[in-house]
Amino acid sequence: MINKTFFAEPVMSTDGKLLGVELLSKFHHADMPVLDSKYYILAMPIEQKRQLLIQQLIEIQIAASWFRDYGLFCSLNVDRHQARLCAYDRELVEWLAGLSDFVRIEISEDFEGLEYGINEPLLKKLIANGNDLFLDALGAGRANLAALTTGCYHTVKLDKAFYRHEVQKPTFSTLSKNIKRYCDRIIVEGVEEKGELGILKEADVWGVQGYLYRSVTFSKVQTLL
Repeated sequence: MINKTFFAEPVMSTDGKLLGVELLSKFHHADMPVLDSKYYILAMPIEQKRQLLIQQLIEIQIAASWFRDYGLFCSLNVDRHQARLCAYDRELVEWLAGLSDFVRIEISEDFEGLEYGINEPLLKKLIANGNDLFLDALGAGRANLAALTTGCYHTVKLDKAFYRHEVQKPTFSTLSKNIKRYCDRIIVEGVEEKGELGILKEADVWGVQGYLYRSVTFSKVQTLL
């Protein structure tokens, strides 16, 4: 039997203030190591993906007043099948509408048609339904400059490997400035050292996410403050 646990991974400002969390799902078996969540979810049948979304939204709903009271966001990463459910499944559409003030739909870098942005029918439908979108993992997969310049994203997240490569360069602040032409809020994934925060603050990065900040099980998300 495969068990699942939901985690809240914090996103912090460069000044150490909690901005929000990403809801992560981890899958494990008693006799096996933790499974790769991304590929495990991709392989799920549609109905199983729908049930996973429902379980995630239940967790978020329980903590909704906390997110609202402190002005925090909660991002939920989806693949294309899950995005379609979020856009067209009546129950999920209504549920997300009631949480849209703080829930953000995080679009995977593997999303087919990502480069078309607002002209991609599924992304257009999600936005029309009132959802704010995060672009995940800029610099990896399909999450490239073409995807960014469509201007349909509330926030963009830099891929960990891309960030680690680019932050060593003196042009990192210029890179950040160019990204902000299309999306004002940048979250950097893979931040590991406090010494990096000064560089990120200087580059006007909005949020940081990584091993520097401890995740908690989602049921204990309130302990992050």
